[in-house]
Formats: sequence, C-alpha cells, structure tokens
Amino acid sequence: MSARNYLGVTISTKQETWPIPNMPFYCHVGPRQNFPHSENRHRVEFLTKQRNEAMSAGLALHPNTTHIVNIESNYLRQENSIRKLIAKYEQLDDNIILGASTWAKMQDRMFTYYQFYDGWATPELFYLRYRLRRPKGLVQVTSVGSCLIFPSEVWVRHRFAVPEPFPRAGIYYNWLCERSQLPILLDLDIVFLRNYRDSELIRYFSEGRRLKATFWKPVRQCLLRNRYTRRAVEIAISLSRK
Repeated sequence: MSARNYLGVTISTKQETWPIPNMPFYCHVGPRQNFPHSENRHRVEFLTKQRNEAMSAGLALHPNTTHIVNIESNYLRQENSIRKLIAKYEQLDDNIILGASTWAKMQDRMFTYYQFYDGWATPELFYLRYRLRRPKGLVQVTSVGSCLIFPSEVWVRHRFAVPEPFPRAGIYYNWLCERSQLPILLDLDIVFLRNYRDSELIRYFSEGRRLKATFWKPVRQCLLRNRYTRRAVEIAISLSRK
C-alpha cells in the first residue's frame, strides 16, 4: 500500500505533549466538565463533540493526513506502546482499524489484578481480566476504543456520533467502527495501563459480586442479548486461558 501520513490526535483540558517528534500532532483543549458516571449521556455527547472538533481542526491543519493515531490523553506518556501500535499497523499493511488493549491495575483485598478497561467500546472483552498471565494475540472485535488507528476518510464520511439505543449500543468509537465496514482488530500484545485511582471501573472481588455489580447498569443488562456480544463470556474465558 502507499505511504501513510499519520496525525496524532487527542482531547484534553490542557495542552498536551506528543512523544513522537517526527509525527504531527493536534491536541484539542476544551473545558473541564464533571459528570455523574461514565455512562452518562451528557458526558458522552460532550466528548463526542470535543472529538469531532479535534478531528476537524487537526485535518484542517494537516490536510495530507491519511491515518489518525487516536490516543486519549491519559496514555500519552506511554510512548513505547504508541510506537508499537503504529509499527503493528504498518506491519499489517491493510485497510483496517487497529486498537491496543487498555488495562486498569486494580486491587482487591489481597491481590493485584488487571481488568480490561474499554469494555464499553469493546463489549466482547468486557469480562476479560487477569492476575499473572496476560492474554495475548490479535483478535477481531466489533469496536475498539481509547488508543487506535483508523483511516482519516472513515471519520470524514461518518464523524463521531452517539449510537442508539444508548447506552447499550456503545459510544462514539462504536459508531465509527461499525459504520466504517472495515475489519476491526485489537492487539492484546500492545498494552496501555492505568490504575484504579484514575479508573471508573467497578472493583470486582468475586465472580458473584462481579456479575451483581455488572448487571445493575442498563448497558450490562442487555449485554448477552446483544447480537455482537452473545458469546462475550466464552471469548473472555478462551483468551484468559491462552
């Protein structure tokens, strides 16, 4: 395929620094907003608007861009993972959307474990967690979130939007991925980390309490009925055993 022109894009409440010197970067600085919880519609609509503004301004400044390296601001300091994501996209050399795995480092009563963070954007992996052996490999999913690469023309055609019904249908990433009609891949070998202090995840202490905590939210109540995530539990168990 022809050479790609990458543009790093993020949104933040302050001007951020891009760790890759030879790649153009645009940071959209917006106001700080406080919302009740992560599945709040006003929050998702606000972030959708911010991301569309970031894309519009970034592409206007860099019109020759062919691909977007979308990295949420929490992960910008993880330069090695960003470089691995770009290198993997180059290696695959195809018209795809590629995401990395994001993990929250959590603490229960005695042990540390890691929980897949972007379960809303990637519902197939919502149940995925590990203590010692991290799942590995390249998996095909319906959507990826937080740290991903996609052709800029996909956004030009579809932009970000909130899919319906909310919140079961996901967020702006689900909208873009599903409408792209491209293969959506997630590389579990490319890891971005955060911890429970900056995580909105529920802490799970047992499978029983995990399920109880999971299904109180409307998006989780319909998870197993969703045509894309009917086998979510089986997928997670299979990956955990690899």
